[in-house]
Amino acid sequence: DKFCVRRSGGSVVDVSFATPTIARRVEGWRVEAGVETLSDHRYIRFEVSATPAGRRSPASSSSSSRERSRFPRWALSRLNRELAEEAAVVGRWSLPGSAELGVDEGASRFGDVLHNVCRAAMPPVGRPPPRGAVYWWSDHISDLRVACNGARRAYTRSRRRRPQDEERDGRLNRVYVAKKLILQQAICRANITDYSNESLSLTQTHP
Repeated sequence: DKFCVRRSGGSVVDVSFATPTIARRVEGWRVEAGVETLSDHRYIRFEVSATPAGRRSPASSSSSSRERSRFPRWALSRLNRELAEEAAVVGRWSLPGSAELGVDEGASRFGDVLHNVCRAAMPPVGRPPPRGAVYWWSDHISDLRVACNGARRAYTRSRRRRPQDEERDGRLNRVYVAKKLILQQAICRANITDYSNESLSLTQTHP
């Protein structure tokens, strides 16, 4: 999809996001064509993997998102070093000699010990709370955004049709621009109203 979309045409912008080292970890790069930005530029979304793409096996690459979601995360800033050392000592006692274990089983048992050490020495990182709507958001603005998205999609579909109809494209573009302007004005009014209410509240609290 094109990153920059205007009535006169569109363009695919080649942007460098990262150094060569980090670039190997970027995956899922895509243009968010279905999101209204109130601009002629679209959002670009991508993920950065902890493992370079060339070092992942096909199986792990296909399920990388699931693995990242299941992999435990720990609050390292709250690490208790004494508990970690004690848990490591206890874990070492439970491990048999290396000669008694195969490579796979040994790695699995060692991973279990590390997991137990982490559990004993620091709390897990919980999922961040879901982001709430911005303070000025309302059902009215949500409806205006839906209408703006619909007008943008209609205009975008019309431009892809062949043969091209400039009159139809122009009409749909005017509708889209008008709905986008209405949405922008509603957001501005909501911000001004909220700021005025907050200022009035502060004045009444601290006369």
